[in-house]
Amino acid sequence: MTSPAKNEYILITGASSGIGRALAAEGASRGHNLFLVALPHDGLDDFVQEMKEKHKVEVKYNTAERCTTKDLRRSCRCRHPRKHTYQQRRNGARG
Repeated sequence: MTSPAKNEYILITGASSGIGRALAAEGASRGHNLFLVALPHDGLDDFVQEMKEKHKVEVKYNTAERCTTKDLRRSCRCRHPRKHTYQQRRNGARG
């Protein structure tokens, strides 16, 4: 992972458990802002709050059953129209 910048986010799918959760925790511990995606009802709310409080980073998130890279990019732009850079880390991607 590169050095964090205030207006950059790391995009991680499958962020509520396993490797995705570990990547998110590592990124936050290094000062990176996060944009997390996970399945609905997968405990993401609690994890987001933990990362914000523990590492003092900005964490944005979205839940989705199934999506493509194009869907993720669109979601990032729609939810956060300010100019941000997203580094993508895909995890748990299917199909």
